[in-house]
Amino acid sequence: MRLLHVRAIAIAMLAFCCASASVPALEPVAVITEFNTALVDLMRTAKGLTFDQRVERIEGPVTNTFDLRALALIALGSHARKQTETDISRYLDAFSTLVVNTYAARFTDFGGESFVVDGQRPARRGRMLVTSRIVRPAGADVRLNYLLQLTDNSEWRVVNVVAEGVSEIAIRRAEYDALLRRAGIAELIDALVEQTRHLRE
Repeated sequence: MRLLHVRAIAIAMLAFCCASASVPALEPVAVITEFNTALVDLMRTAKGLTFDQRVERIEGPVTNTFDLRALALIALGSHARKQTETDISRYLDAFSTLVVNTYAARFTDFGGESFVVDGQRPARRGRMLVTSRIVRPAGADVRLNYLLQLTDNSEWRVVNVVAEGVSEIAIRRAEYDALLRRAGIAELIDALVEQTRHLRE
């Protein structure tokens, strides 16, 4: 009887694994296309929403598009190895909150812009680069490229954004390195919290 029970559990687990494997992860271009759709939806409705409502609206798309933990640790660089688990946890929370609030603060108006995904190509270390543009009714297009990598769950997530050739993660890494060398992780966390507070004013 016990053997039959064990076999039943094994079969059920195998069926679950097969079912999970049958659902392919979104391709990098699809990940970015879905995120762009969410941004346009936010821009179209932002004027009728409070800041907290904008955060609630965009938080899901941000966390489903970006590998926030990887982004945060890349920005921290070699300093990550010197921090306690508690400080890393606090830093990750402050970093993720800032990223979500930044999108809620920046995309507050719609002027007929559209997001065009041009394609994807392989990058180093098994990553993929998705090239895209913000097309504006008046003015030149803005080049906005995304670097994605596979997570442990085999899902493509963004680990860098390059706007007009400028790497977002490189800017953050330089800023954080300077602050960490001068003050420390507690001050960096306080700075991230303060940046979020400023966005909400």
